[in-house]
Amino acid sequence: MTPIVIDLHEDPASLRLEAKREESRMAECFKQSYEAFDRGDRELAEKLSLRGKTHKANKERLNVAASTKIFQGTRLMGGACRIRQLTSSLI
Repeated sequence: MTPIVIDLHEDPASLRLEAKREESRMAECFKQSYEAFDRGDRELAEKLSLRGKTHKANKERLNVAASTKIFQGTRLMGGACRIRQLTSSLI
C-alpha cells in the first residue's frame, strides 16, 4: 500500500474528512490484524498491521496539511485585517 497523494488545492474541510476516513480504515485494519493474530494467522496479521500503519501515516499527513492550510489562511486573514485597520486609520 502506498501513501496517499495530497492535492495542494484541496480545502481544509475536505482534508479533515479524508483524514477521518483514513482513521476508520486504520482502525478496521488493526481490528482485523488482532483477530487474525488471535486465530494464529500471523502472516495476515502482519500484513493488516502494516496496512493500518500506512492508513495512520496518511491520516497524520492529511491532518498536518489541513492544519497548515488553516494556519496559512488565518495568517492571511490577519494580514488583511491589519491592512484594513491601517487604511481606515488613514482616512
